[in-house]
Amino acid sequence: MHIRMTFFFLILFLQGFAFERVVIWGHSLHSHTHSYIHEAFYRAFKELGYEAYWLNDDDDIEDLNLSNALFITEGQVDHRIPVRSDGLYVIHNP
Repeated sequence: MHIRMTFFFLILFLQGFAFERVVIWGHSLHSHTHSYIHEAFYRAFKELGYEAYWLNDDDDIEDLNLSNALFITEGQVDHRIPVRSDGLYVIHNP
């Protein structure tokens, strides 16, 4: 229930922002309890039709188009997240 409410409020908040893709950053599946939250975000945005990526510090992102992206991360794994002037950032549990 908590994840559903969190996602609901996130969508309400984001309705005023334009973004083309979503980047979930960090906590690969089963690596941490937050990975299940990240999985829920990833699956939900894919279901909504967004171009979505689930990346971490070890991924090669050089050839990815991350312009106009919503970045979602968690405070323990945000050290190497790309910082872009055209990005919107949401950090849960900073």
